[in-house]
Amino acid sequence: MDMVRSILEPNFRYPWSIPFTLPPEHLAPLQAEGVAITYGLLEECGLKMEPDSPRSTWDLEAKMPLSALYGTLSLLQQLAEP
Repeated sequence: MDMVRSILEPNFRYPWSIPFTLPPEHLAPLQAEGVAITYGLLEECGLKMEPDSPRSTWDLEAKMPLSALYGTLSLLQQLAEP
């Protein structure tokens, strides 16, 4: 969820494609399968991901799906808390 927020917050207002870098501290705790799943979710939202690099490209079309993903992850996190 923090990774999605770190993508949305600085890029939300940009109506054009710009490069951005995924924060390494969000990728570090993930194992290989976790990275693949994370990149797959971000690609499904419309982001152009580079598999062997934390660099990507922001696309305005990704704003709504990425916002929905963030909302869903927030809800799941709240449901998982005791």
